[in-house]
Amino acid sequence: MSKRKVIVTCVITFLVVALIVTGVILWNYYALWSYIDVGSFFSGKTPIPTATPAPTRAPTPEPTVTPTPEPGSTPTPSPTPTPHPGIRDGKFTDTIKQDGTSYHSPNLSVEIEKVFENDVTFFVADIYIKDMASFFSATAYGYYNRHTKTTQEMAIKNDAILAISGDFYNARDTGLIIRNGELVRDDAQQDILAVYDDGRMATYHKDDKSSQDLLDDGVLHTYAFGPLLLDNGQVVTEFVDTPSKILVRHPRCGIGMIEPYHYLFIVVDGRSPGYSHGMDLNELAAEFQRRGCQVAYNMDGGGTATMVYQGELVNLPLGGTRQRGIADCIVIREVEDK
Repeated sequence: MSKRKVIVTCVITFLVVALIVTGVILWNYYALWSYIDVGSFFSGKTPIPTATPAPTRAPTPEPTVTPTPEPGSTPTPSPTPTPHPGIRDGKFTDTIKQDGTSYHSPNLSVEIEKVFENDVTFFVADIYIKDMASFFSATAYGYYNRHTKTTQEMAIKNDAILAISGDFYNARDTGLIIRNGELVRDDAQQDILAVYDDGRMATYHKDDKSSQDLLDDGVLHTYAFGPLLLDNGQVVTEFVDTPSKILVRHPRCGIGMIEPYHYLFIVVDGRSPGYSHGMDLNELAAEFQRRGCQVAYNMDGGGTATMVYQGELVNLPLGGTRQRGIADCIVIREVEDK
């Protein structure tokens, strides 16, 4: 064989090996397969520009005045109002008090716990909100399109006390998407998480509610990634998704509600032997249930599973500080008094 043929053969062999190695990295390390089935690389639809409205504070209810009963009549006792969980549990403070893992103010309480058990590292943010305007859906460029930024960049831009990665709404062309009270997309193909203006969260199957029903009921945000993890405090036993996403351990991101205005965000690191193997969906659901959640929902995970506190990265996406871009994130922030 001539020298020229040897060189050509070596170059071709090197290129083939490099192509195979690159494919394996994309397939496993970046979980490429998790986006193929939702069309993230084959979408050709026109972006939907929708202005993100400024958050509005919920109106403060007027005090109820009980009329003075006439002589001889028996007054009807007024029902005892249910105290706000943050007030009841002493989570709000008159002034801002903060450190590297907690933040307390008259309107917010955020406490972050790092957990390492069974070769898994994960972070739990325990959150109380007084005003639902503090629960905000941020986007990469302030409106809904196909661009991305890191969760950390969006958190800093939106003055977030805490932020986690969202549902990557633009990685697919389907989903019933309501953000900050505005309908962004009306194509229900996945089960959804709904966040209401009275602090409630609820999960629905894709055919349970129309977009207009949700808006009429006071829904501020819906997320369409899934699947559902908890329903009425019970672990969902039949996940509507592919087995590879359910049974394999991956980095995860989930959101849950213990009661209205009291939430848990959990971000799980993974794919890093010796640091964290990640969780499967059954393990993530069990963790939300163990911590008292009534509702829980799986958000976009893998390399986008990120938690940011006061502008600083909390977890280690894929075992390091490199972050993957995402279209949206969930922001917990202070709201100015009016």
